[in-house]
Amino acid sequence: MVEEENGPELPLSVCIITKNEQDKLPLCLRSIQWAPEVIVVDDFSSDNTPDICHRFKNVSYSTRKFEGFGIQKNYALDLAANEWVLNIDADEIVTDGLQTEIRDVVSRKTPFSGFFIRRKNLWFGKYYTDSFPGSLRLFRKHNGRFNQGYVHERVLLNGECGQLNGLLIHEPESYESFKKHYQTYVIEYGKLAARDYQQRGDRVTGLNAIWKIMLIPGLVFLREYFLKRKFMRGKAGLFVSVCSSICYHKAYVNLSRIQPKS
Repeated sequence: MVEEENGPELPLSVCIITKNEQDKLPLCLRSIQWAPEVIVVDDFSSDNTPDICHRFKNVSYSTRKFEGFGIQKNYALDLAANEWVLNIDADEIVTDGLQTEIRDVVSRKTPFSGFFIRRKNLWFGKYYTDSFPGSLRLFRKHNGRFNQGYVHERVLLNGECGQLNGLLIHEPESYESFKKHYQTYVIEYGKLAARDYQQRGDRVTGLNAIWKIMLIPGLVFLREYFLKRKFMRGKAGLFVSVCSSICYHKAYVNLSRIQPKS
Protein backbone atom coordinates (compact mmCIF):
# COMPACT_ATOMS: atom_id res chain seq x y z
CA MET A 1 0.00 0.00 0.00
CA VAL A 2 1.36 3.40 -1.01
CA GLU A 3 1.05 6.22 1.51
CA GLU A 4 -0.72 9.53 0.89
CA GLU A 5 0.31 11.97 -1.81
CA ASN A 6 2.85 14.67 -0.98
CA GLY A 7 1.86 18.19 -0.12
CA PRO A 8 2.90 21.34 -2.01
CA GLU A 9 6.38 21.19 -3.48
CA LEU A 10 9.09 22.67 -1.25
CA PRO A 11 12.84 23.14 -1.83
CA LEU A 12 13.49 20.53 0.89
CA SER A 13 15.09 17.10 1.16
CA VAL A 14 14.93 15.03 4.34
CA CYS A 15 17.93 12.75 4.96
CA ILE A 16 17.83 9.64 7.16
CA ILE A 17 20.36 6.86 7.69
CA THR A 18 19.08 3.47 8.84
CA LYS A 19 19.98 -0.01 10.06
CA ASN A 20 17.19 -2.40 11.07
CA GLU A 21 14.69 0.35 11.94
CA GLN A 22 11.39 -1.41 11.20
CA ASP A 23 9.92 -0.59 14.60
CA LYS A 24 10.58 3.17 14.61
CA LEU A 25 10.74 4.08 10.92
CA PRO A 26 7.01 4.00 9.97
CA LEU A 27 6.07 6.82 12.38
CA CYS A 28 9.09 8.82 11.25
CA LEU A 29 8.21 8.56 7.56
CA ARG A 30 4.53 9.33 8.15
CA SER A 31 5.54 12.54 9.92
CA ILE A 32 7.39 13.74 6.78
CA GLN A 33 4.97 12.67 4.05
CA TRP A 34 4.62 16.36 3.23
CA ALA A 35 8.29 16.61 2.20
CA PRO A 36 8.86 16.33 -1.57
CA GLU A 37 11.98 14.18 -1.17
CA VAL A 38 13.16 11.83 1.56
CA ILE A 39 16.59 10.22 1.16
CA VAL A 40 17.08 6.99 3.10
CA VAL A 41 20.57 5.45 3.12
CA ASP A 42 20.41 2.00 4.65
CA ASP A 43 23.24 -0.16 6.00
CA PHE A 44 21.83 -3.35 4.44
CA SER A 45 19.08 -3.95 6.98
CA SER A 46 18.02 -7.55 7.56
CA ASP A 47 14.52 -6.60 8.78
CA ASN A 48 11.59 -4.92 6.97
CA THR A 49 13.23 -1.49 6.69
CA PRO A 50 13.51 -1.67 2.85
CA ASP A 51 9.86 -2.72 2.44
CA ILE A 52 8.69 0.09 4.69
CA CYS A 53 10.64 2.67 2.66
CA HIS A 54 9.18 1.41 -0.61
CA ARG A 55 5.63 2.08 0.66
CA PHE A 56 6.23 5.84 0.64
CA LYS A 57 6.19 7.66 -2.71
CA ASN A 58 8.47 10.45 -1.55
CA VAL A 59 11.23 8.10 -0.30
CA SER A 60 14.34 7.41 -2.34
CA TYR A 61 15.97 4.27 -0.89
CA SER A 62 19.60 3.24 -1.36
CA THR A 63 22.11 1.04 0.45
CA ARG A 64 25.64 1.71 1.61
CA LYS A 65 27.94 -0.04 4.08
CA PHE A 66 28.26 1.96 7.30
CA GLU A 67 31.70 3.53 7.74
CA GLY A 68 30.80 6.08 10.39
CA PHE A 69 27.92 8.43 11.09
CA GLY A 70 29.51 11.49 9.48
CA ILE A 71 30.51 9.66 6.30
CA GLN A 72 27.10 7.99 5.97
CA LYS A 73 25.22 11.26 6.45
CA ASN A 74 27.40 13.07 3.91
CA TYR A 75 26.58 10.33 1.40
CA ALA A 76 22.87 10.94 1.99
CA LEU A 77 23.48 14.69 1.72
CA ASP A 78 25.12 14.23 -1.69
CA LEU A 79 21.99 12.46 -2.95
CA ALA A 80 19.68 15.30 -1.91
CA ALA A 81 18.30 17.30 -4.82
CA ASN A 82 16.92 20.36 -3.01
CA GLU A 83 18.31 23.58 -1.58
CA TRP A 84 17.42 22.81 2.04
CA VAL A 85 18.18 19.61 3.97
CA LEU A 86 16.52 18.37 7.15
CA ASN A 87 18.61 15.71 8.88
CA ILE A 88 16.67 13.42 11.22
CA ASP A 89 17.01 9.93 12.63
CA ALA A 90 14.65 7.00 12.12
CA ASP A 91 13.51 7.22 15.75
CA GLU A 92 12.45 10.86 15.45
CA ILE A 93 9.05 12.34 14.54
CA VAL A 94 8.48 15.81 13.07
CA THR A 95 5.65 17.48 14.99
CA ASP A 96 2.96 19.54 13.25
CA GLY A 97 4.32 22.74 14.77
CA LEU A 98 7.83 22.04 13.51
CA GLN A 99 6.47 21.13 10.06
CA THR A 100 4.74 24.52 9.84
CA GLU A 101 7.94 26.37 10.77
CA ILE A 102 10.06 24.40 8.31
CA ARG A 103 7.62 25.03 5.49
CA ASP A 104 7.73 28.73 6.29
CA VAL A 105 11.49 29.22 6.43
CA VAL A 106 12.35 27.17 3.32
CA SER A 107 9.64 28.91 1.28
CA ARG A 108 10.84 32.46 1.84
CA LYS A 109 14.07 34.42 1.84
CA THR A 110 15.96 34.16 5.11
CA PRO A 111 19.37 35.49 6.19
CA PHE A 112 20.11 32.20 7.94
CA SER A 113 21.97 29.25 6.45
CA GLY A 114 20.70 26.82 9.07
CA PHE A 115 18.38 26.40 12.04
CA PHE A 116 18.69 24.78 15.45
CA ILE A 117 15.93 22.38 16.48
CA ARG A 118 15.24 20.95 19.94
CA ARG A 119 13.97 17.48 20.76
CA LYS A 120 11.47 16.06 23.21
CA ASN A 121 13.30 12.91 24.29
CA LEU A 122 11.80 9.78 25.80
CA TRP A 123 14.25 8.68 28.51
CA PHE A 124 13.36 5.49 30.37
CA GLY A 125 9.62 6.12 30.21
CA LYS A 126 9.57 9.90 30.73
CA TYR A 127 9.87 12.83 28.29
CA TYR A 128 12.50 15.55 28.67
CA THR A 129 12.92 18.54 26.33
CA ASP A 130 16.33 19.77 25.19
CA SER A 131 17.53 23.11 26.42
CA PHE A 132 18.10 25.83 23.82
CA PRO A 133 19.40 25.85 21.17
CA GLY A 134 19.24 22.10 20.52
CA SER A 135 21.19 20.88 17.50
CA LEU A 136 21.64 22.05 13.91
CA ARG A 137 19.25 19.95 11.83
CA LEU A 138 17.93 22.16 9.02
CA PHE A 139 20.45 23.81 6.69
CA ARG A 140 21.16 24.85 3.13
CA LYS A 141 22.79 21.92 1.35
CA HIS A 142 25.63 23.95 -0.15
CA ASN A 143 26.41 25.67 3.16
CA GLY A 144 26.69 22.59 5.37
CA ARG A 145 28.69 19.40 5.61
CA PHE A 146 29.09 16.78 8.32
CA ASN A 147 32.48 16.19 9.84
CA GLN A 148 33.95 12.77 9.10
CA GLY A 149 33.46 11.40 12.62
CA TYR A 150 32.56 7.78 13.22
CA VAL A 151 30.37 9.01 16.07
CA HIS A 152 29.25 12.36 17.57
CA GLU A 153 29.02 13.79 14.07
CA ARG A 154 28.00 17.42 13.62
CA VAL A 155 27.25 19.84 10.82
CA LEU A 156 29.99 22.29 9.86
CA LEU A 157 28.06 25.30 8.59
CA ASN A 158 29.13 28.28 6.54
CA GLY A 159 26.74 31.01 7.66
CA GLU A 160 24.57 32.06 10.57
CA CYS A 161 22.00 29.94 12.40
CA GLY A 162 18.47 30.73 13.47
CA GLN A 163 16.25 28.99 16.00
CA LEU A 164 13.05 27.04 15.41
CA ASN A 165 10.61 26.55 18.27
CA GLY A 166 8.86 23.38 17.07
CA LEU A 167 10.12 20.08 18.43
CA LEU A 168 11.24 16.71 17.18
CA ILE A 169 9.84 13.81 19.18
CA HIS A 170 12.72 11.43 19.90
CA GLU A 171 11.95 7.91 21.10
CA PRO A 172 15.26 6.00 20.92
CA GLU A 173 15.49 2.27 21.53
CA SER A 174 18.76 2.87 23.40
CA TYR A 175 16.84 4.75 26.12
CA GLU A 176 14.25 2.04 26.69
CA SER A 177 16.34 0.47 29.45
CA PHE A 178 19.54 1.20 31.36
CA LYS A 179 21.07 -1.97 29.89
CA LYS A 180 20.40 -0.91 26.28
CA HIS A 181 21.71 2.57 26.94
CA TYR A 182 24.96 1.26 28.44
CA GLN A 183 25.45 -1.15 25.54
CA THR A 184 24.96 1.60 22.95
CA TYR A 185 26.58 4.67 24.48
CA VAL A 186 29.42 3.02 26.38
CA ILE A 187 30.33 -0.20 24.59
CA GLU A 188 29.47 0.55 20.95
CA TYR A 189 30.16 4.30 20.91
CA GLY A 190 33.33 3.75 22.92
CA LYS A 191 34.68 1.64 20.06
CA LEU A 192 33.62 4.11 17.35
CA ALA A 193 35.06 7.10 19.24
CA ALA A 194 38.42 5.31 19.52
CA ARG A 195 38.51 5.06 15.73
CA ASP A 196 37.77 8.79 15.53
CA TYR A 197 40.68 9.57 17.83
CA GLN A 198 43.01 7.31 15.86
CA GLN A 199 41.94 8.90 12.58
CA ARG A 200 42.81 12.39 13.82
CA GLY A 201 46.23 11.25 15.07
CA ASP A 202 45.47 11.18 18.79
CA ARG A 203 47.46 8.83 21.02
CA VAL A 204 47.53 7.60 24.59
CA THR A 205 51.05 7.78 26.01
CA GLY A 206 52.68 7.32 29.37
CA LEU A 207 52.66 11.09 29.82
CA ASN A 208 48.99 11.76 29.03
CA ALA A 209 47.32 8.49 30.07
CA ILE A 210 46.02 9.77 33.41
CA TRP A 211 44.64 12.92 31.77
CA LYS A 212 42.88 11.08 28.95
CA ILE A 213 41.71 7.93 30.69
CA MET A 214 40.76 9.40 34.07
CA LEU A 215 40.56 13.21 34.17
CA ILE A 216 38.77 13.87 30.85
CA PRO A 217 35.98 11.41 31.74
CA GLY A 218 35.60 13.18 35.09
CA LEU A 219 35.28 16.56 33.38
CA VAL A 220 32.74 15.10 30.96
CA PHE A 221 30.60 14.00 33.90
CA LEU A 222 30.73 17.49 35.43
CA ARG A 223 29.79 19.05 32.10
CA GLU A 224 26.85 16.72 31.49
CA TYR A 225 25.49 16.55 35.02
CA PHE A 226 25.94 20.15 36.13
CA LEU A 227 26.54 22.47 33.14
CA LYS A 228 23.94 20.72 30.98
CA ARG A 229 21.69 20.43 34.05
CA LYS A 230 21.01 16.73 33.79
CA PHE A 231 20.78 16.70 37.58
CA MET A 232 17.29 18.10 36.98
CA ARG A 233 16.31 14.74 35.48
CA GLY A 234 16.81 12.65 38.60
CA LYS A 235 18.14 9.11 38.36
CA ALA A 236 17.90 9.12 34.56
CA GLY A 237 20.09 12.24 34.30
CA LEU A 238 22.66 10.78 36.69
CA PHE A 239 22.83 7.52 34.76
CA VAL A 240 23.15 9.21 31.35
CA SER A 241 25.89 11.53 32.67
CA VAL A 242 27.82 8.58 34.11
CA CYS A 243 27.51 6.71 30.79
CA SER A 244 28.84 9.74 28.90
CA SER A 245 31.83 9.83 31.23
CA ILE A 246 32.53 6.10 30.95
CA CYS A 247 32.24 6.32 27.15
CA TYR A 248 35.22 8.71 27.05
CA HIS A 249 37.12 6.41 29.39
CA LYS A 250 36.38 3.38 27.19
CA ALA A 251 37.25 5.29 24.03
CA TYR A 252 40.74 6.17 25.24
CA VAL A 253 41.28 2.67 26.63
CA ASN A 254 40.27 1.26 23.23
CA LEU A 255 42.55 3.74 21.50
CA SER A 256 45.50 2.57 23.58
CA ARG A 257 44.81 -0.96 22.32
CA ILE A 258 44.43 -0.22 18.61
CA GLN A 259 47.05 2.51 18.14
CA PRO A 260 50.36 1.56 16.53
CA LYS A 261 52.95 0.63 19.10
CA SER A 262 55.90 2.99 19.44
